[in-house]
Amino acid sequence: MEGPLTLIMPVFNEAETIEKVIRDTYGEVSRWQTAVNFIIAEDGSQDGTKEILYELQKDIPFTLVSSQERKGYTRAFKDALALAGTPWVLFSDSDGQHDPRDMKKLVDAAEGYDIVSGCKTPRHDPPHRLMLSFFYNSFIHVLFGLKMKDCNSGFKLIRKSVIDQVLPQLQDMRDCIMSEFILRAYLLGFRIREIPVTHYARPFGQTAIFQLKQLPGIIWGLLKALVHIKREDQRRKAI
Repeated sequence: MEGPLTLIMPVFNEAETIEKVIRDTYGEVSRWQTAVNFIIAEDGSQDGTKEILYELQKDIPFTLVSSQERKGYTRAFKDALALAGTPWVLFSDSDGQHDPRDMKKLVDAAEGYDIVSGCKTPRHDPPHRLMLSFFYNSFIHVLFGLKMKDCNSGFKLIRKSVIDQVLPQLQDMRDCIMSEFILRAYLLGFRIREIPVTHYARPFGQTAIFQLKQLPGIIWGLLKALVHIKREDQRRKAI
């Protein structure tokens, strides 16, 4: 992979870890990539994250796109990807659960592929999330033929040409927007590779989504979305 690279990190209420995550990430990527467009997409944080980011800008060259109101992960994800202007885009969640050194692994594995997706191995998440992920990925394999262990992983390298085609199609999966992106890219014929990456337990707090009490509604919504995408793909192929 040659040329400049865009690195995108969405951020929401990560005051406890965000400075270390950004410093570690920038330090690692700038070690092997000289032309980096680093974009932080901050989504209406209320815990002091914004102030930390403003201070960090004095030391680290990144573009800060900040929102006064909470947009939610799905809209923040779409808005952030739309900002990319280089042939390749690195996307990473900012909760401290990924190892920045693995970004080079994604880049090194990109030859001949349009997307390289990190599979959290071993995965340090609560049991209910591990179970949901297993059945979710298995159902996608049965329904569409896409065989991945962690399609919703927030740690990916993506060609800009894929983003340009797939982003306008995203509409169905509010809770798993990354897996909708991957699935629609797969259905369009883009080449996807999955590789193992390190995963750490969340150092502070817990994720705001996929809580136990939310699971029934999330599962029902995901099933409806997958069936809708399947029917949509069948209609497209029948034309």
